[in-house]
Amino acid sequence: MSTETPQPADYFSQRATETEGASHTNAWETITIDDEQFSVIRGLKVYTEHGGKPVVFDVTEYQHPETNMRMTVYSLGLGRPLHEPAPVRADYACPCMNLGSSFHMQGHDCVQQRDLMLDTMTELGIGVMAIVSEETAAGNGHGSQAVHRQATIQYEAAQHNLPIPTMQQAFNEMGYYDDLRRHDIVAKVIKDTIGERPAIATTSNTDKIKQLEQAGVAVVPRTRIELVTEQSLTRQQLLGRREYDHLRSVSKPGAYLVNGKAELLTPQTYHTHFLPESQSPRTPHFFRRFQRHRMPN
Repeated sequence: MSTETPQPADYFSQRATETEGASHTNAWETITIDDEQFSVIRGLKVYTEHGGKPVVFDVTEYQHPETNMRMTVYSLGLGRPLHEPAPVRADYACPCMNLGSSFHMQGHDCVQQRDLMLDTMTELGIGVMAIVSEETAAGNGHGSQAVHRQATIQYEAAQHNLPIPTMQQAFNEMGYYDDLRRHDIVAKVIKDTIGERPAIATTSNTDKIKQLEQAGVAVVPRTRIELVTEQSLTRQQLLGRREYDHLRSVSKPGAYLVNGKAELLTPQTYHTHFLPESQSPRTPHFFRRFQRHRMPN
């Protein structure tokens, strides 16, 4: 047997033969989701490793011409039985990510949250994350310049020994009071990816959850996943706000299942909460209830 490495021309020739007549061509197509037009390319794959084990993400690219939004959806495990819920997240790119994971911009933990979501999807073997490009997502939709101006305001406050404003306080100082991000567009893309499968919203943003529901996603009621990073854990403990009461028992970063209390999300807790009848063909109670009362698309 020859051990000679095939030349590139031979490789591509072989690939052309192997994929001849394939059902997809990885070409852009135009689709309509709830009266919104998108360009989409499906059937993409990303191979990587996690904990020394191979992981292959299914990838779909979406473009929304009206808003110029570009979204990349990474998914795992959507071939599993339909009653098994998938964690879903709308992840908005941010200029802080340009600094990598070793440097932190004041008030930002975007890279760490994305890492936690990918870790969670991989450990559970199921999940969907829609990543919105920075151009349309940064600074609550006001653009990357808003994030860099926020950082400048915080730096100047520190230089003058003044109280350092939070990210939102800096945005307010600049006159950026509203969240201009189009959660509704991202929700439609997630719905197109997940189909009828129930979803566990990975967010504490009630508007994101509302838009998922309005897009027809079967969101598991009164339950969500919260991604707690080192930065957000410190911030929540320092602020002591009532909406963080459920995290008072949280002492380390991680993905937490929140349904009245916070519980570290592991494959075992996922199974306990969502697959108690995994050996039975019956559909979980919460999904049967959703199917009876869901709004029409």
